[in-house]
Amino acid sequence: MIYTKNYPAPEINERECFRYAGTDFKVVSEEERALYEACLKEVEQKLTYKVCWGRFPVKREESGLDFGVLQTDSKALMKNLEGCEEVIVFAATIGLELDRLIRRYTNLSPAKALFFQAIGAERIESLCDAFCDEEFGLVLGLFCYP
Repeated sequence: MIYTKNYPAPEINERECFRYAGTDFKVVSEEERALYEACLKEVEQKLTYKVCWGRFPVKREESGLDFGVLQTDSKALMKNLEGCEEVIVFAATIGLELDRLIRRYTNLSPAKALFFQAIGAERIESLCDAFCDEEFGLVLGLFCYP
């Protein structure tokens, strides 16, 4: 069974946004702060926070792992999932609008496109953390259920 859930916007972590933008949070200039805040204001009401997920059995085969909905031949993942009988596979989205803004500003204002990209990276990471914390009480990207 696949589950889908909409989430409210997680609290934003400015430090992470500036880190993703390649800016040291301790020495953010007034110009960088103003650009960040303008980008955040432009995009914050346009984002949607949605996650879909499901639990799937882990089947080990000669060629790799089979989760029913996907297969992989990753040796590292095979090792990490050793002893696991199930996995939770999830996908998260904050919508398409941010990608449209990044594309629009790539040539018009590369600095603005950079901050949109940084905000997007922080937003999706925060959504994944919120999902993991709410659904499983964990903030991890890999779950193992022996």
